Amino acid sequence: MAEFVAAFPNRFFGVATVDLAKPVAAVRELERAINGLGFKALRIVPWLWKLPPNDKLYNPRYVKCIELDIPFCTQVGHTGPLMPSETGRPVPYLDEVALTFPELRIVAHMATPGPTR
Repeated sequence: MAEFVAAFPNRFFGVATVDLAKPVAAVRELERAINGLGFKALRIVPWLWKLPPNDKLYNPRYVKCIELDIPFCTQVGHTGPLMPSETGRPVPYLDEVALTFPELRIVAHMATPGPTR
């Protein structure tokens, strides 16, 4: 992605993603992606990690997003793939994040179930 952004900076921008299981390394990687590669946001999809966005492992990333003045992008609602959607519930999970980190800019991709077959 960084190569595409560098080659076509007027057409693309990067959105970083990091490993929730490695908090210190993740914060360092996020800072590198933003300051070094010119990426513009952080995106974490809760159902991939099976952790709702109010889990404590997210907190260092939220603080770093605030410090870097970038948005946190996530997905709420139905997962799309055949995965449990519980972690994508905006209430009570994402609203707790917004209340705990009022300076955090949150961009939520809303998902709804597709047509039944």
